Formats: sequence, C-alpha cells, structure tokens
Amino acid sequence: MNWTSALIVNPYDRDDVAAALNRALTMPLAERISRHAEMLDVIVKNDINRWQERFIHDLKEVTPRSPERQQQNNVATFPKLA
Repeated sequence: MNWTSALIVNPYDRDDVAAALNRALTMPLAERISRHAEMLDVIVKNDINRWQERFIHDLKEVTPRSPERQQQNNVATFPKLA
C-alpha cells in the first residue's frame, strides 16, 4: 500500500503532531484535493475484499518447514487440523 500522500506523523511527538497539523491547515486547497484523491484511490483499490484475497493467497503460498528445520529453530509443531 502506498501512502505517499499522507502526512506521516509520530503520534507520541507533540512537536511532530503540531507541525503536521499546521502543515495540513495551511496546505493549499489544490494540494489537499490532490492528496485526498490519491489516498482515496488507495483505499478504494485495497478494500476488505482485496485484503482478504491477498491474505488467503499468501496463506496458500506458505510452505511447511521440515521437522529438522523446526527443531533447529525451536519451533513448536502442531498436528494438521484438516
């Protein structure tokens, strides 16, 4: 996901939050409209259905580790459910 249009801020840094708020409040209208359109496009293209499709696809791509590798990495093994 690409959030290059967002004003990125550290919510734990009050000076950073203040600077971002000032930037947002003084931003020219054309820039605000452009940023909003770009971020809305990202949201529309990455809705919950798209996320679910990618998530299931990624799960199907996972390959099981060999028992030897699980022991090397101290990974617990569980029986396959289905």
